[in-house]
Amino acid sequence: MNKRIFVIEDITTQKNLMLWQLKENGFEAEGFNSSREALIKLKEDPPDVVITDYKMPDMNGIDLLCEIKRLDPDIPVIFMTGYGTIDLAVSAMKKGAFDFLTKPYNSDVLIYTVKRALHVKNLQEENMRLHMELMDHFAFDSIVGGSKCMKELFKEISNVAMSDATCLIEGESGTGKEIVARAIHYEGLRKSEPFVVVNCGAISENLIESELFGYEKGSFSTATCRNTGKLEQADSGTLFLDEIANLPLIMQSKLLSVLERKEVTRIGGKKSMPVNIRVIASTNCHLLDLVRKKEFREDLFYRLNVLPIRIPSLKDRKEDIPLLTRHFLIKNHQPHMHVDHDVINIFLKYDWPGNVRELENIIERMLIMSSATKTLRTQDIPIEIKDAVHSTPLKKVA
Repeated sequence: MNKRIFVIEDITTQKNLMLWQLKENGFEAEGFNSSREALIKLKEDPPDVVITDYKMPDMNGIDLLCEIKRLDPDIPVIFMTGYGTIDLAVSAMKKGAFDFLTKPYNSDVLIYTVKRALHVKNLQEENMRLHMELMDHFAFDSIVGGSKCMKELFKEISNVAMSDATCLIEGESGTGKEIVARAIHYEGLRKSEPFVVVNCGAISENLIESELFGYEKGSFSTATCRNTGKLEQADSGTLFLDEIANLPLIMQSKLLSVLERKEVTRIGGKKSMPVNIRVIASTNCHLLDLVRKKEFREDLFYRLNVLPIRIPSLKDRKEDIPLLTRHFLIKNHQPHMHVDHDVINIFLKYDWPGNVRELENIIERMLIMSSATKTLRTQDIPIEIKDAVHSTPLKKVA
């Protein structure tokens, strides 16, 4: 998409020349003869850069700059000024202007200044995106909920974060177990150290040992170099074992040994190395049931279950659905998107077997379907959701 530039200049010939120069260089440029006219359009559809003359009939450039910064502080404003008003241009830069050009200006300098303003703006936006991404992945604030059970969960996370004991997180698929694990780590004593994730359900049984323990060069036919395992990588930090119920029994025994002895030996190695790690494990099933069936080691279960956390399913905290819906709209850069009341009503009636992850996916899908509007409507809800609601009696939401 072409970058949009507003040019505010009351001398028509100068304005038209500047518009032509900008368009010739691939920009989408729009001109205004007055500051107030430009502000009206800016409120409706903000540009990427504003170029303005200082002397305008209805509002001078300084006042216009202040108003633009009040409406959207991220829009770069470039001043055009005559030689006699250099001091005013410097004053404008102190108030937040990006740069100023003196009249008569050089067209190459104009284009260079606009490109530089866009580059700085892009860097700021990228920095904000990365910051939001970090917040989304690591911050306690990324766990959304105001229901009673979620308030209790927040208290548990705060308490567990201040401990260094092993923690077992139980919850259905899609409830956010890894998000909770990250919150515990990044709110805790080891937050400046590594957070290493091992998905026990995604690694084949014959590879899980080398993934966890690493190996020495030559320990098997394809071991052409030494490899550090996840246990060593997590030294001083946190090892998150996602879906630990999938860990083979033989590996459960070896993991228990690491937790008790606090040392690890690579495959093919002769020397044990000390490791100082905190282990957080998660599962979407009740491990104690697997213990009773002899499918999970009892001693490892109790070693992991020092600090248990149970994440409620979405159907047990439906009062959080409006808040979560708004959260996912913001996450998808649609903070002003309106949601029809009937949409929320359908969401409240649905049982969400995929939990919060399913709700997030549905919101993203609906945003694509409603891309031409500023409203999420019932017709944007996937048919399978509406069919499930219509075939199920309404349940009272607590």
